[in-house]
Amino acid sequence: MTIQQAIRKSPNFQKAIRKATALMVLQVVGANPNGDPDANGEPRVCDDGRGLISAVSLKRKLRDFFDIGNRPSKMSPEFAQLVEETGIDPERYYIFESKLRGFDTEDPIEAHNKIVAMAKEDPETVIDRCIDTVLFGTTMLEKKDEAEANAEAKKDGKKKGKKEDEGVGEVAAYRLTQTGPFSISNGFSVSPVDVVQGTMTRKAAFRREIIEKKAGDMAPGALNFVRHGLYVVHMAVCPHLADGVRNDAKDIEVAKRILPLMFTTSTSLTRPAGSIVPIHIWWYDHENPLGDFNEHKFRSVLTPRKKEDPETPSVSLDDYYVPGLADLEEAGLPTEGVQDLCDFHVGTLR
Repeated sequence: MTIQQAIRKSPNFQKAIRKATALMVLQVVGANPNGDPDANGEPRVCDDGRGLISAVSLKRKLRDFFDIGNRPSKMSPEFAQLVEETGIDPERYYIFESKLRGFDTEDPIEAHNKIVAMAKEDPETVIDRCIDTVLFGTTMLEKKDEAEANAEAKKDGKKKGKKEDEGVGEVAAYRLTQTGPFSISNGFSVSPVDVVQGTMTRKAAFRREIIEKKAGDMAPGALNFVRHGLYVVHMAVCPHLADGVRNDAKDIEVAKRILPLMFTTSTSLTRPAGSIVPIHIWWYDHENPLGDFNEHKFRSVLTPRKKEDPETPSVSLDDYYVPGLADLEEAGLPTEGVQDLCDFHVGTLR
């Protein structure tokens, strides 16, 4: 029996988080995949003209999937279906970085105070109930209550032989830091993208000065989108960064289940339904914790290439050569165990 076979037969193998290498290929057609707040919300573009989707934006899409049905009283149909398919406990899939923090309240301040109090009393409780802290980690910096900080400053001053009023008024900070095993990179387009700028019009105006003119309302430059682009996102799972509170492979499996759906529950005026679609999400779970192959080579082989004029924008998917399993085999890389999550359905996670 090889080491790999022994690891696979281990009773903890299916429970512990495993090292994984993944690559997502996203097609964008007539959409703004990630607006740049420093450029009036226009699609993010690098200096060389290639499109950019930030890692923060991509993680936000995953968070939003859970956050839609975050509170028990308002579970969305999508989230309810996920619970039925996977058998997960929804009480452990709240979102830390959300407005209501998973609490059954409509007051963001109340939710904030609750999560801070919970973090101070028992940080592990926060980590265990919030799936985004488990997957991605988080850093929370919170000022202490002024009265509490003053009391601590007085106490600290007495210990050091200082006058009682020295240090009073300095507000100390509470910190909660957590690393996560699931990393998602920024997404970059294979070739430069063509950004189309448009004007958003509204026949029935809401501004009084426009109504008095009996004219339609317009917002010049408000509707900007990428004509066509093929973006590549690198993903990985590093068991070394998994927390000691909740090291469950099912959390990663649930993330894999919703990756193909991350843009279906976040449609908007600038991201119409079907305008951002994963073409492939290649995923490989390693048997060896140190890795079964060269990860850089794996991703390089599966990265699409523009057939002609790679430095000019594309107009359709036909402009690219999109690699597959045959290319991995030709490069001497394993194909057994490589999943395309776009064809992946969960039904055996229980």
